[in-house]
Amino acid sequence: MPLETGAVLEGDGLTAELVRVSPTPPSAVAENRWLVRLEPPPVDAPQVSLTMPDHGHGAPAGDTVLRDDGVELSLGLTMPGYWEVRLETADGVVVFPICAEP
Repeated sequence: MPLETGAVLEGDGLTAELVRVSPTPPSAVAENRWLVRLEPPPVDAPQVSLTMPDHGHGAPAGDTVLRDDGVELSLGLTMPGYWEVRLETADGVVVFPICAEP
């Protein structure tokens, strides 16, 4: 999936639209900040997890802020390569498959 503004991803009970993505492509050396609109809208900020399945490890998720226009995420991808960014709410789960650039 291209990681760009306007991209929509269907999950299990949850749909996510990328409202803002910075930087593009995702970076392993800079803070990644996203604004994601979830449907249905969450009551509480979603739980966020970052995993690198090919390496069998994750990274701590940064700040997650529930706003009127969506959920603002701060993601610290600790190394280049394939990552899965998982957002989970009471209604479902959506997983973004992304590749972080060096």
